[in-house]
Amino acid sequence: MAVTRGASVIAARARAQSVADAVALAAVTHGVDTARRVAHISHSTVVDITVDGMFVEVTVRTNGTTATATAVRAVDPTPPG
Repeated sequence: MAVTRGASVIAARARAQSVADAVALAAVTHGVDTARRVAHISHSTVVDITVDGMFVEVTVRTNGTTATATAVRAVDPTPPG
């Protein structure tokens, strides 16, 4: 019984982390509104989104489990023109 519960906790943490990763990537590539939609579609709640220049940090809650992820906006090394 304890093994089943332990596996359930690990699976919940992994799911919450996967959602946090997806939301962070959505925020850095498509903006905060899209990130919130990704969380909603994933049946999760955005606890916090912090945008600081090229960096985004998000915290989400999925089925009572909280996870945080960060993402960095890639810079195109090719100068315009």
